[in-house]
Amino acid sequence: GEGALWRYNRSAPPERQIRVGDYIVGVNGQTERLEMKQLLFSETRLELSIQRPQMTTVAIAKLGDSLGLMVTYDGDGSSLAVAEVAEHGAAREAGADILQGDRIVAVNGREGCATELLAELGRSHRPEIVVSRCC
Repeated sequence: GEGALWRYNRSAPPERQIRVGDYIVGVNGQTERLEMKQLLFSETRLELSIQRPQMTTVAIAKLGDSLGLMVTYDGDGSSLAVAEVAEHGAAREAGADILQGDRIVAVNGREGCATELLAELGRSHRPEIVVSRCC
């Protein structure tokens, strides 16, 4: 649609446009998550601080072990948020560069629905995971 973001991106140079996957790290000078969320819904004029994601791909052989990643997601989301990397599990054992707060945005080349990503992680013995991290 033609909302405020669409209008902004239409007038901004390509390097300043807001893209899918960007991280909002500040809203009107506020950096606390709950305050930012409140401002996004209550203010009519917004000044956003945006960070581009750092993308990494890791492959983890489960070898019969649990992946060892605790994830959360919104039902209609397109990524999995890493809530915890377990002390014991294939991710930690493999030394995978995955941290709490990272987002899993693709598994074995598949992107899209968070529940599909979760299912692909479960059925794959050696998932190739694309991780997005706020720099």
